[in-house]
Parts: sequence; structure tokens; C-alpha cells
Amino acid sequence: MATLSSKPGLYQTAEYKRNISHEIHQEGRALCNETTSKTNWDEYDSSWRLTDRINDVTRWKENLKACTQQVDAEMDTNSNLILLRLYVTK
Repeated sequence: MATLSSKPGLYQTAEYKRNISHEIHQEGRALCNETTSKTNWDEYDSSWRLTDRINDVTRWKENLKACTQQVDAEMDTNSNLILLRLYVTK
């Protein structure tokens, strides 16, 4: 039975394939690390922008509520003035 040392071509082929396999493995790990890093950053960025948007919507909601209350108060005042004028003119 022949050993690897007695067949240099076979040994070189095995060593070459091992090196290629190692390189592919390392590239896979690097890609996995890069993907994880990008995913984490994208999640952080999306969360930050979503929080900012929620704050904007909350501020608008509060402003609209305040405006609605002002309009309601003005309408009540106007209604009272109209009733008063109708009463006075009778």
C-alpha cells in the first residue's frame, strides 16, 4: 500500500484542497461576521428612526388635540354669543 509520502502529487493535491477548504471556511466566517454586524447596525438605525417618527406623530397628535380643544372653546363662545344676541334683540 502506498503512503502519501511516496506519492508527492497526491500529497500536494490533498494539501491544496485542504488549503482551499480552509480559505472557503474563513471566507464564510468573515461573511457571517459582516452580515451580523450589518444586521445589528440596520436594526439599531431602524429602531432609532422609528422612535424618532413615533415622537413626531405624538407631538402632532398633541398639537391637534390642543387645536381641537381651542376650536371647541371658540365654538362654545360663539354659540353663547349668538344666543345672547338673540335674547337681547327680542
